[in-house]
Amino acid sequence: MRIVFVTFLLAALGAPSALAASGTVTLHGVEVGATPTVGTFAGAGSSRTAWTAVVRHTRIQHGRATIRGGTFQLVTSRTTGARHSVRGTFTGGTMSLISQAPGCGAQVYSVRGRLALASETGLMAVRLTHHRKRVLGHCIAYAATVKGTARL
Repeated sequence: MRIVFVTFLLAALGAPSALAASGTVTLHGVEVGATPTVGTFAGAGSSRTAWTAVVRHTRIQHGRATIRGGTFQLVTSRTTGARHSVRGTFTGGTMSLISQAPGCGAQVYSVRGRLALASETGLMAVRLTHHRKRVLGHCIAYAATVKGTARL
């Protein structure tokens, strides 16, 4: 049995109003679906932000993969109750294995992705952690988490 690696999440660029002060949104999330070339993520972020992302990438080989596309949407809830939605696409990027625990332990990837909005571009930088355990003699990824930032 083969371990299914997922790319990463990303993409919470935050609403322009949330980014105006710092230009950065802190991200965290989980993988909710995966194939060898597509990862689906959901999470929350700073500035009352929730997001989802579908990341299309090459198969992971020798600890590396290339982001080929994908989509994301984030929603920022304002204190007035109004919501602001942003949609965009991944235009490229990379993921690289930066650490692996001994045996069937956690794997940590550095992920950098370029993002395109309607009239802006962005860059995200996150750490994707594949949490793994040995089950019936096979190394299985049972969860994946993401933490990092996104900037305009």
